[in-house]
Amino acid sequence: MFMAKKDDSAVDKAAQKVANAEKKAKIKQSKPKKGNIFPRMGKAIKKFWKDFRGELKKIIWPDSRSIAKNTGIVLLMVLVFGIVIYAIDQGLALGVSQLFKLAGKINSPEAAAMLQAMNFFV
Repeated sequence: MFMAKKDDSAVDKAAQKVANAEKKAKIKQSKPKKGNIFPRMGKAIKKFWKDFRGELKKIIWPDSRSIAKNTGIVLLMVLVFGIVIYAIDQGLALGVSQLFKLAGKINSPEAAAMLQAMNFFV
């Protein structure tokens, strides 16, 4: 029995050595050699244009009828939102002008006399 324990620990140590060696090999493989910048840059540019052409081939271009339809929808929505914003702007401008007229009336002597008569000023 005592011999079995020694064999188990020897196997465990051997397995650990193998695992450590595999880890070191993976670390060495994961760090590629960079080399000179000019060949790397040339390869990167070549790869970029190859990928770019591949992506352009995937594009589905719309036909002229759908372009005209979508353009009409966009112009119509711009017009509708423009009218809504214009109406809100005119309404707010009217409200502000009415507030200024009301403020002008309150500062008049007639308004002061009316406020005194209503006992607003104690």
